[in-house]
Amino acid sequence: MRKIINQVALVLVISAGLFACSKEDTGVVLVNTDNVVNDLRADTIIGKDLITGMPVSAGKYTFYSLERNEIVANSDSASAKWDVAFAGTTILTNSGTSYSNGIGGGFVYKGVLYDTLSKVPADSVFRTDNASASPKIYAITTGNTKGWYNYDFATSLVTPLAGRVLVVKTASGKYAKLEILNYYKGGVTPISGTEEEKLAKQRYYKFRYKFQPNGTKTFQ
Repeated sequence: MRKIINQVALVLVISAGLFACSKEDTGVVLVNTDNVVNDLRADTIIGKDLITGMPVSAGKYTFYSLERNEIVANSDSASAKWDVAFAGTTILTNSGTSYSNGIGGGFVYKGVLYDTLSKVPADSVFRTDNASASPKIYAITTGNTKGWYNYDFATSLVTPLAGRVLVVKTASGKYAKLEILNYYKGGVTPISGTEEEKLAKQRYYKFRYKFQPNGTKTFQ
């Protein structure tokens, strides 16, 4: 009986090895699962201007590495260590003139669902940032309903638009797809409360993304 068990175990080990080899030999693309980032602060409101009464922030971006799934220090903003950066509703890519030392870029893919976007279309055009232009040009389009969000003037709330996926070329030239899930602390859009309360809770991004580490444009 022990001999039979040992033979079965040997067959299973050999089969597992053959299966692993066949995956590698046939070029199957192995990708990371979705990464979910919660409450990423994006130049949050710190008060109001005493004269105009307008909300005031520190005016600093939060830099993020999609490749390493971590925040990058502001002292490295001029490096290729980060891929996207957030301040209010504006999102930078490490490209063009946005602090840049990378070869990144991006665009907002309209009319597609995140889960169904399996690869970057061959004819895609990756835009780059141009901070010296007037008005400034961003790879990830800004403006109400023009990019990833809608601003409701009646409620003063920012909500992500359905069917808008951010396709990002990282600083090192690899690819990721990204979807903004929420803009408020705790991942919950406040449906009530004063304007001050809403301002205090906004600019905390919740998003998910999938990064392709091998440099191909396929996500699944």
